[in-house]
Amino acid sequence: MVDGYLSDDQPVKSGVPQGSVLGPTFFTVAANSLSTRVKSTVLQYADAVVLHRTVSSEDDCRSLQEDLDNIAVR
Repeated sequence: MVDGYLSDDQPVKSGVPQGSVLGPTFFTVAANSLSTRVKSTVLQYADAVVLHRTVSSEDDCRSLQEDLDNIAVR
C-alpha cells in the first residue's frame, strides 16, 4: 500500500515463497542446480546468480544463449 492505494493481487508463476521457513532452502536447491544445467561459469553471492562466459566467437555466443535458454522460466 502506498498513499492509501493497494495494488491488485497477481499470480506468481516462479520463484520461492518470501518470508517462509522453507524459502531459503528452496532457493539454495534451485541456485545450486544451475551449475548442472549450464556450461558457463556460475557465480553466486547471497541471492544473486551470474552466468559468466568469455564470448570471442559465434559458437561462444550460441553456447551462452543455450545456457540462458536452459535456465529460463517457462
